[in-house]
Amino acid sequence: MKRVLDHIEHQKQALAHSSFLAFIENGAIDPRARFAFVPCLAPFAMAFMDLNKYVLRDDVSSDPVQQMINLHSREEDEHWRMYVQDLRTLSLDAPMDLASVLRMLWGQQCQRTRMLAYELTALLTRHPDPRMRFLIVEAVEGTADVAFDAFCKAAAEFEVQAGKRLHYFGKTHDTMEANHTITSAAVEAMMSEHTLSEDDLTTATAAVDQVYTLFQGMFDELLAYALWATSVGTCPASSRSPRALAISPALAMSPVPERVASSSLT
Repeated sequence: MKRVLDHIEHQKQALAHSSFLAFIENGAIDPRARFAFVPCLAPFAMAFMDLNKYVLRDDVSSDPVQQMINLHSREEDEHWRMYVQDLRTLSLDAPMDLASVLRMLWGQQCQRTRMLAYELTALLTRHPDPRMRFLIVEAVEGTADVAFDAFCKAAAEFEVQAGKRLHYFGKTHDTMEANHTITSAAVEAMMSEHTLSEDDLTTATAAVDQVYTLFQGMFDELLAYALWATSVGTCPASSRSPRALAISPALAMSPVPERVASSSLT
């Protein structure tokens, strides 16, 4: 199992260099513009609650690894409340009629973000063995680790600028993530002692790779959404800060899809 945990670390470090996270950490861009992606994240941020409650959790299991996963799921399943709070703090909760909300969240601009929750559900359902699920959860936690490193930097700049605190994207959530039982050094050391057959090793590595491919797809979509939202004026920063659009050539590696650039929320 240690070989899979090492592979997760490798994939995590690769994801840390994504164009989306480079954009989030770019201090030359107004922090409000860097958080313009937040509405697009809603399908995943809210579905993650259901993923923990109804997919990961198995309270009838006596397996110690599954019981540890159950504990982890309870640590995660209320984080959506902080997400909703940050939407308000970022002034990204402007009133919309229900039809417009549905159109936005189930439109093409949020497709990969929606599919991430669906694909993770399918992946966990295909792998009911708690040890496989542990590795999938570890992979997901690895994406959170690098993402919240970047989010916290942008949140700190926003807090200085606006005098308001972000919780989901700031230190509150980051501290919770760092203190998860399942990612503690003791748990990882214990799980590293488990052995996997060659077939299981191949299966687990493929599952981890799928997790990171899915998150990379979502990150590309979130970057595209942030650039589009800023350019069309749905982001609060776009009307105040011309430098919000000062995107470096390196960030242009993730092009804004035509379907995003030309779509409308109305």
